[in-house]
Amino acid sequence: MGFTLLGLTHVVNRGEQSYPAVYKGGGDSEGIDFDFTKANLYHRITGEVDIEQDDDDTSGCGIVTSENYPMVCIAYFPNNLLGTDDSYSVIKIAANIKNKLPANLTSIANSLNLHSVDVSLSSLNLDSLDVWNSEFSGVDFKVPSTHRIISITYSITLTGSQNCFTDYECE
Repeated sequence: MGFTLLGLTHVVNRGEQSYPAVYKGGGDSEGIDFDFTKANLYHRITGEVDIEQDDDDTSGCGIVTSENYPMVCIAYFPNNLLGTDDSYSVIKIAANIKNKLPANLTSIANSLNLHSVDVSLSSLNLDSLDVWNSEFSGVDFKVPSTHRIISITYSITLTGSQNCFTDYECE
């Protein structure tokens, strides 16, 4: 199952319209333009990042920080992506995406020198019109009957010693 990953997006408001866009730098953002010939997928942070700090009593490494990022994954795809096009196709495709989100994150945690990276799934919305209306405002519904747009709500939690979180320098 191949998806074109469109990247991390944010919501852009332009006049009467709002829509997901990828930041290109220099103040420029490019709206998501679904390619009707491919399956497309993007992620978006949906709210405030929750940060908690506690003393690390187990390893003596000072302060342990947990950062929780609320996220949504939006997938747009043809109904026949898996070779069949029936009333169960969207459920099968959603299950495949859902099962890939919390992949083995041990290597990511190790490479970032964190205690853990956890993904928690919280909801799945298979109603294309509802998902479209949550992502786009003032933009006509553009999902043909041969395609679906779904959302998977999840969160990513990074946990590690305070000194593991990188300070980025300003230019």
